[in-house]
Formats: sequence, structure tokens, C-alpha cells
Amino acid sequence: MKPRFLTSHYAWIQGCYWMAYCILLSFSSVYLLDQGFSNTQIGLLLGLSGLLTALLQPFVGARADHLKVLSLGQFAALLILAMLLCTGGLLLLPGQAVQGGLFLSLLILLQLLTSLLYALGMDCVNQGMPLNFGLARGVGAGSYALASTLCGSAATAFGPKCIPVLLGGATLLLLAAALSFRPGTPAKQAAPP
Repeated sequence: MKPRFLTSHYAWIQGCYWMAYCILLSFSSVYLLDQGFSNTQIGLLLGLSGLLTALLQPFVGARADHLKVLSLGQFAALLILAMLLCTGGLLLLPGQAVQGGLFLSLLILLQLLTSLLYALGMDCVNQGMPLNFGLARGVGAGSYALASTLCGSAATAFGPKCIPVLLGGATLLLLAAALSFRPGTPAKQAAPP
């Protein structure tokens, strides 16, 4: 990847990630209430996802640190692919227990991805590659706001059942961005005088 496109490509990753994050978390109550969950059940589901993510994070981080066959981007892409499969399950598999299990899995996978995607950017920065992390993260924040507006309008117009469709679209874009992210070689360091 050419150095001048590194920040824009990483911004694409951040933008898609925060769009998916917004759709899944900000509209979780809207979707789950439509699926018959109570507010208490939704709160327990969200709390359980945070707890399980905290327990799984050290294991996932250790696996990511010791990758031999896959790059960090490819490892993240596997989690994104699992998210895409769970999103498809939300669309195809009825039943409150199944929906709850799939939604819980999505929440955990999404939260596990946060540190992996940040590590992807920080690895580039640490290797001296010209990546503007702040700009890319700013694109992520703007994408969150855009996704919030679009998803809210779509849910009003088409109902809560459109939320998994929108999540699937954002996740598919994130998968494409992660799979195509190949930062290349570090920038040459100037020799000390």
C-alpha cells in the first residue's frame, strides 16, 4: 500500500467499525424490544457481554500476539466474518433464545475487535509508517454520527427489522477494509548524526 493511502485506508476501517458499533449498541434496545425482550433482559444481555468480553480479551490478545500464519488484519477479519455470520443468523433464525445468543455473540465479537483494530493502527505508527491515527479515529467518530442518523431514520421508516440489514452492510464493508489492509514496509529511518 502506498504510504499516502495508509491513513485513508485505516480511516475506512475505523469508519466501518464505528458504524457497526453504533448500529449494534445504540440500537440494541430498539431491536431487542421488537424481538420481545424486556428492558431487564436487555440490560442483563449488555452487562453479560461486557463481562464475557473482559474475560476473553486476555486470551484473544495473547493469540493475536503470537500469530504465525495470519496477520493481525487477517485475524481481525476472522472475527468480523464471525460477526457477519451472526448478523445473518439474526435475519434468518427466529426465536428469542436464538436471537439473544446471536446478539450476545455479536456484542462480544464487536468489543473484542476494538483493541485488535487499534493495535493494527498502532503497529503501523510504531514501525514509523505515515499513519495519522487521530485523523482516522476522527473519521470513525463522524461515521458513528452518520450511522446513528441513517439507522434512526431507517428504523423509523422500515421498522426495527432493518437494523440487522444495516449492521450486515457495515460489517461487510469492515470485512473488505480489514482484508485489504496491507500497510507494507516501514518508512526508512534517518540515520543518527
